[in-house]
Amino acid sequence: MLCSTTTRLGILMLCSWWSAAALPRDILVLTSAEVPAYQETIEAFRRHGSYTLRQFELDGNQARGEKLLSEAMKQKPVLVLALGAKAAYLAARRVREVPVLFADVINWHNYGLSGKNVSGISLDVPIQSMFAQFLMTVPGLKRLGILYHPKHHEPRRQEAARVAAEYGLELVALPVEEAAAVPKVFAALAPKIDAFWMLPDQVIYTASNFSHLQQQCLQRKLPFMAFSEEFVRAGALLSISPDYRAIGMQAALMAGELLSQQAKPQGEPETRVVAPVGTTLVFNRRTAASLGLAVPPSLLQMADTLID
Repeated sequence: MLCSTTTRLGILMLCSWWSAAALPRDILVLTSAEVPAYQETIEAFRRHGSYTLRQFELDGNQARGEKLLSEAMKQKPVLVLALGAKAAYLAARRVREVPVLFADVINWHNYGLSGKNVSGISLDVPIQSMFAQFLMTVPGLKRLGILYHPKHHEPRRQEAARVAAEYGLELVALPVEEAAAVPKVFAALAPKIDAFWMLPDQVIYTASNFSHLQQQCLQRKLPFMAFSEEFVRAGALLSISPDYRAIGMQAALMAGELLSQQAKPQGEPETRVVAPVGTTLVFNRRTAASLGLAVPPSLLQMADTLID
């Protein structure tokens, strides 16, 4: 919800403005591809940061990206803002002389994004916020199921199990390492759960697997919680995802902090990655009706987008 996010970030940004106002403002923006979400982040960063931005797109070409970055760094930017996994990986690996700030990277910990000059904003919405919303939507929820790739999501699974216990939930988690195994593993999972939570994973959640899971959840009357609006439009019940405009505002604040200190304080981890502060709730009323869920109007009013 952007309004509350704007209030929180606005106060912090006013405080950091004084220390960063006299600093050079040229920032290199490196994007992995032409993605609408990246543009939302960039525009919010531009509006709230008062920086001169020089934008370059990799377009999925690593060799082209290496050359672009090398040429762009000759202009001596004071910071590199990298959006998307490929851009973040390249910047973290090649840039040492100025701070690197990455954002809009799914499963950032899988890409080796580390270094004394590297900071970032993850796309991992706090699990407490997600579970609270799940319980408001499905009051009788007791057993929440997930399929997860052990190499991609083991830390997230462990955190989810801990938070689930705090909320009186049982997290039923089954590992999947390849897309072809998803239908079979879900068939084993489905009888043991009251709702299904889809983690962001491009390896196991292919388009065909999503379609299969969505149909199975409807047939079994299992609420399907996804991680982005596109899946809710395709039939999932709801999604709670980062607000990319809020991430842009948050990145502008972090950039000001990084440029004012130019070094991480003693005791800071080598790579500082923070959670996104804003979220977007999307709800599918047609799916709720198919599941027989009576969702109160007060809950629907909380949604940023309603799909009929």
